[in-house]
Amino acid sequence: MQGLTEYIIEIKQAFKDKIKTDSGLELHLDARHSPTLASNKNGKVVSTPLLSETPIQVGDDVVIDPTAVFNRRYRGIDEDSNFLVDKEKGWYRLTPELILLYRKDSDDKWKANGNNVFVEPIEKASETPKSSLIIMPEETKGYVEGEAILKFPNKTLEDEGLIEDDYLYIRKERDIEYKLDGKTYWWIRDVDVLGYKPRYVGGCDPYEFSDN
Repeated sequence: MQGLTEYIIEIKQAFKDKIKTDSGLELHLDARHSPTLASNKNGKVVSTPLLSETPIQVGDDVVIDPTAVFNRRYRGIDEDSNFLVDKEKGWYRLTPELILLYRKDSDDKWKANGNNVFVEPIEKASETPKSSLIIMPEETKGYVEGEAILKFPNKTLEDEGLIEDDYLYIRKERDIEYKLDGKTYWWIRDVDVLGYKPRYVGGCDPYEFSDN
């Protein structure tokens, strides 16, 4: 099977029934209530578009937009995703913008596709309000708002001179977190990058940015 302008992507299990948190806690999921969290965002390329030249090749690993596997609801009944073309094989017909990252195999590095960019959030320690009734940890981990470290730039950012580990000032309008190779990343678009500071160094002034 081959699409004219779409990829055929194999996603063996569209939704996970449980995940494990960074602390090791196992959470059971219901895809009806948490489709983004429960969705399987990784797939493998079965075929590439017939009418398009693409760096993505058959057999490549890909990271997808989770909405591609979402079920649709019609008259109160859940139906399969519009993108599903072979349920038995787990094949989905996806347009290029639904593919966010790609790589040859697990030994290769992820590359951003189209206008997609992946960044690493910056952890911060924040004070936890103390309570005389509840014993709470001294501090909890959070993320610095509006700032991140560039990890997988796309061609647009590379052409502008940005490279991995640049310190970014970003507009984060979507809240989609990805776990890749055991690390947490945020998915943004290149238009969400508002400024940058070359090569992140811990302790740098987060407000000293270069214009993008």
